[in-house]
Amino acid sequence: MIKYLVYRVGSSADLSANYTFRTILNEDRKSFAVYGDLGVVNAQSLERLQKEAQLDYYDAILHVGDFAYGNLKMRDKNKFIF
Repeated sequence: MIKYLVYRVGSSADLSANYTFRTILNEDRKSFAVYGDLGVVNAQSLERLQKEAQLDYYDAILHVGDFAYGNLKMRDKNKFIF
């Protein structure tokens, strides 16, 4: 049985729009992708991951790192932008 779940992110002062995800369609097939740094300049796998996600290839995708980059234009390069 397919279930659709709805969630929002943010704070009580500023919430996102509603997003949805569904349970796995075929419990015999479990396909997932795990990725880390996609890169800003050299994102070689990004196009492939986007295409495969749009084709419903993955049941889940796990992003394991590099969520933020230092703002190299700022004087203090240890500050990060999210």
